[in-house]
Amino acid sequence: MALTDLVRRWSGPAGIMGVMPHSWHLERYPGKHVAIDMRTDEVVLVADTPQELHEQIQTLGLSNVATMRAPSEDEPLFVGAG
Repeated sequence: MALTDLVRRWSGPAGIMGVMPHSWHLERYPGKHVAIDMRTDEVVLVADTPQELHEQIQTLGLSNVATMRAPSEDEPLFVGAG
């Protein structure tokens, strides 16, 4: 599965209520920590460690970002509750 094919799903009593594909292109940042702007859904910062990423976010005063580590090419991607 390509990283660009990742899909976020919301479920409720009626089953799947929506599907939202993401095109963060995380393959560009293997093993790096990234900050994603929640409004534009774009990667806005990249760092080697979570501490560096946190410092960059604080320095720039960003408040509407989500952070995650981009998986390396050889890491499995786990999706779902299992």
